[in-house]
Amino acid sequence: MKKLLTIAFFLLSFQWVSAQVEVKLNPINLLFSGIDASVEVRLSKHIALEPYVNLTLYPLKNENAYLASAQLTKGTEGNINAKYYFSDTKAFYGFYTGLYLRAAENKFLTNDKKETISQNLTGIGVSFGFKWVTRKNLVLGIDSGFGRKLRNDLSETTNPTTFINSGFAFTDLDGFFRFVMGFRFGEKVKKAEKQAKSNNIPKSEKN
Repeated sequence: MKKLLTIAFFLLSFQWVSAQVEVKLNPINLLFSGIDASVEVRLSKHIALEPYVNLTLYPLKNENAYLASAQLTKGTEGNINAKYYFSDTKAFYGFYTGLYLRAAENKFLTNDKKETISQNLTGIGVSFGFKWVTRKNLVLGIDSGFGRKLRNDLSETTNPTTFINSGFAFTDLDGFFRFVMGFRFGEKVKKAEKQAKSNNIPKSEKN
């Protein structure tokens, strides 16, 4: 997962200074599980790259079929979401689709508190969502993705050689869902919309 985040950092560093940048948080995660933060950088007219980090700080009931009798006590997830926006305006919002790659390291505690279980997973799939940006550059968005787990290793921390499930898990479904709020740094939406409208006016009308 550290390699995933390192790759994202170097890719974004080339665009950071001059690009349109959005910093976002998931308010639902802040209330119920931990910190979910992301940075979205516009790379071209339609393409953006958004890495995010999700840190689980509060215990959560687990929905994993392999760990039905355990709760998530600690988790670290990294995700790189490559987005393609269909809007032609320079305001850069609306519906998008793309590809995502995510990796996670989680720790679970069984309900009888006798065993600690570690999970390492890697997933890949298709992402899609929608973004709203106000005239004051406030950002609201819904991000989601659906795909497959490429790897899903589960092992007992007290006995690392005992694997509950290990190897390539092409049959395991993968996915994520986020509601985010944030702020856009760079060109304001109002200015971008005016410029886009001006560019669409024929030269004869401008004169």
